[in-house]
Amino acid sequence: MNEGEIFNKMNEIAETPQFSIIFGEDSEQSRKLAEHKEWLQRIRHERPSTKVPYKVGIYIRYFNQTKYEDYLLYHKKQFSDTVDLCPNWTLVDFYVDEGSSAPNMESSPEWSRLLNDCFDGKVESF
Repeated sequence: MNEGEIFNKMNEIAETPQFSIIFGEDSEQSRKLAEHKEWLQRIRHERPSTKVPYKVGIYIRYFNQTKYEDYLLYHKKQFSDTVDLCPNWTLVDFYVDEGSSAPNMESSPEWSRLLNDCFDGKVESF
């Protein structure tokens, strides 16, 4: 599988929802979301090369508002499957903080652990 095929597969995994279903075709929110999606397509997207070995750490700020008990496990599997598409990459660890507010250092021990692992060279930072 070449690099382009890998990123096409990664994009299939992370498809964006169709907001027109939620807001209706002619709503202001739907129009703004369509403009934003078009802008996202135009901007430059930099992706790390799948040919270069990377040590990957995945940070998740987790706040379960769903009725599904395995919600976090499902997302971890999605991230793991994405990293597995890149055979030169190594998943070091998941860094999961629970909470609904924006992270800050006092309430995000896993974020601090990720930063320390980056500084120590255990995880690639770019």
